[in-house]
Amino acid sequence: MSKTPLIPILICSVFSLSAFAQDLPSIVESIGGDPFGGDPFNSYQTKPVSKQADITKSFSIILEHFSLNLNESAKMMRLNLSSAATYKYLVEKAELEELAILKVSDDITTTESIREHIYPTEYEPPMDDTVNLSPVKIIPVTPTAFETRNTGFTAETKITLLDNGNYHLSCYSEFVKHTGNVEHGEAPVKAAVPIFTTQRVNYYSIIKLAIPTILGTMSPPNEVKEDKSNKRIWFVVGTVKEVK
Repeated sequence: MSKTPLIPILICSVFSLSAFAQDLPSIVESIGGDPFGGDPFNSYQTKPVSKQADITKSFSIILEHFSLNLNESAKMMRLNLSSAATYKYLVEKAELEELAILKVSDDITTTESIREHIYPTEYEPPMDDTVNLSPVKIIPVTPTAFETRNTGFTAETKITLLDNGNYHLSCYSEFVKHTGNVEHGEAPVKAAVPIFTTQRVNYYSIIKLAIPTILGTMSPPNEVKEDKSNKRIWFVVGTVKEVK
């Protein structure tokens, strides 16, 4: 038997709350917290004025990702706690999912903790086995092209000194996870497409040094068969300190 011509099988994806490919969009949540007010979720955003950060000082930021049960999260928000009290509540009742410490300056600082996930995107179609003819065997689809998706944690930060002496923080945080695969077709024409979930938060606001501040939420997308009683909300807390 002759070999079947090469016919690439392109794997496409549909984005909902999970991402199937490297460059697909994802849900972006941006909640600015006012560190000077009583409600850490009160939207308070401002843009830095044209004045450079004080490069004679050094700063670090501690980024903590907490996860809390949905009902507990709603209860905490209804209490209208201060930033300090909210942080204490999370430390006592939530689970710490991720921790990162970065140096902050007037230039963008990046930290990454990633793992490469390599997956096929094109396949050679199945063909008859011309070597072992009795009995006839079918060689299944064979991957011929691959892509790489970085999974794990990434954060970017930048601090700017304002004219009034306050500090403006820009923070981008992303968490990517491989949550499983979806199979298409039937044997021997079967291919698996990976599912990735992406959680992101962008924060641009004034911060107060040494005060834990809620930067936003970046909860995982809902799963199709998710148990709602186990739904958890992720809170991103940032604490900027001057390095002596």
